[in-house]
Amino acid sequence: MPQDPPRTRDANRRIPQSSSADSPEPQSSPSVSPASSPSSASPSSTMNYAAIADSYKSYAQGSPFKQYIEFPTIDALVGDIRGRSVIEIACGEGVQLFRLLAAGASEVVGVDLSSEMIELAERQRQLLDEEARQRSWFGVADAGNRDDFASLPHAPYDVTLAIWLLPYLPNRALLESAIANMGRVTKAGGKVLVTLYRQTVAPTELIDLPICHGWGARYRVREFTGQWRPIHPIETTLYWPGGEVTIDCVAAEEQIVLDSFRNAGFSNARLVEFVIGDDYPGNRAQLVEGLRSQMPVACVVGDRDEISG
Repeated sequence: MPQDPPRTRDANRRIPQSSSADSPEPQSSPSVSPASSPSSASPSSTMNYAAIADSYKSYAQGSPFKQYIEFPTIDALVGDIRGRSVIEIACGEGVQLFRLLAAGASEVVGVDLSSEMIELAERQRQLLDEEARQRSWFGVADAGNRDDFASLPHAPYDVTLAIWLLPYLPNRALLESAIANMGRVTKAGGKVLVTLYRQTVAPTELIDLPICHGWGARYRVREFTGQWRPIHPIETTLYWPGGEVTIDCVAAEEQIVLDSFRNAGFSNARLVEFVIGDDYPGNRAQLVEGLRSQMPVACVVGDRDEISG
């Protein structure tokens, strides 16, 4: 892996642990703590993001899954983003947020457990013009840590995204904590959108779902002894022409996920299917069936309840 360039002044910002009511400005630069490194022991993930950051960037920036499925799904379920603030938890290198910023979001905030992923996002942020930089902020945070979400800049937000967070939370306590944090940072009447792997297929040796043009994903259920666990380990390999990356994930019981969102203040939380973009160049019916039965992924969407008191 090529050596990374020196970190910029703003890169790898750690959420400041402060009880002050004053939110830091989006362009402020708190320092990263050693504990935020993915190679350190972390309560929310065992994934070594440092090892996959550059490979994942190669996948994410050209991924037809994002272009033809993920982006259209967010646009359809979230609606017009103009003038609305957005936080993405587990934002990776920020591809989603930069797209929404360009579409007119008033402010975007991205947090991720991995300092390597945040560094990739920060490099891209530094390429923006000054006005766009003022409306964007990235920092290192643990999705399951309440303190990390107590001092986010300009919280709460109109839209909370956690597109690929839940598949990385290895137990129920962490899942519930992360979803509770989503409730804390979403405005009353605001929207939450997450994705999850579903426990809806008979486990097989290997599932392969090609998307198009040599891009796709393979899915393997691990440690299956006759029944699903509430939070069950799986393995996903993302592949593209010239590369692939394998990631340890989990599939959670749908009712656990929905109950957690309702307890966090999203009483109308519900499962919905992905939306496939009109410009998808392949067989739409085949892809829809593949998403339902071969690679069982879905979304949870909900609106934050009015907050009494």
